[in-house]
Amino acid sequence: MTPFIQIDTPQRLTQRPCPEVQQRGFTIMEMIVVTVIIGIIFATGAMLVGRSFEHFSTTRDVSDIEGQARVALERASRELRAIRGKSSNADLDIGTANEISFRNTSGTLIRFYRDAGSNRFMRQENTGTAQPLADYISALTVTYHDQGGASTGTRALVYYITVGITVTRGNFSNNFSTAVKVRNFE
Repeated sequence: MTPFIQIDTPQRLTQRPCPEVQQRGFTIMEMIVVTVIIGIIFATGAMLVGRSFEHFSTTRDVSDIEGQARVALERASRELRAIRGKSSNADLDIGTANEISFRNTSGTLIRFYRDAGSNRFMRQENTGTAQPLADYISALTVTYHDQGGASTGTRALVYYITVGITVTRGNFSNNFSTAVKVRNFE
């Protein structure tokens, strides 16, 4: 029981605690502990939010890279379908496995290759300035197949062409490929 002092006032009699009895509040240790706990909670929350943004950014980059690769392969396959013929080296050059050169039906020389210096999938027309079609391309393979599906190095036996690209950025790596049946090949 708290001791009280009786104080007489003209209006009424009131009770007040004695000055010797102190009211209890928060100690400095309690305040430090609460501050540390709140700091830990905020640090954990900030880490989770930071990871979420990092994951979002990575996913966006991967989607962008994959989209570029798909569009580049679609463009290459569309143009490969229009190869003029396979009767001469000028129509279709199958000499290298990491690029392809051919003449389309209008006689324009088209070349698809990987620029090793910039890791880009490039398209060049009539020895003019090359256009980048996709970034982060670490490999390009061109394979020529006969009617039975076997790989061939003989231009006259080529029935369809497979183009494959490998996209690499940081820890992400993915392979894309397309097989093209050329319209003017018998």
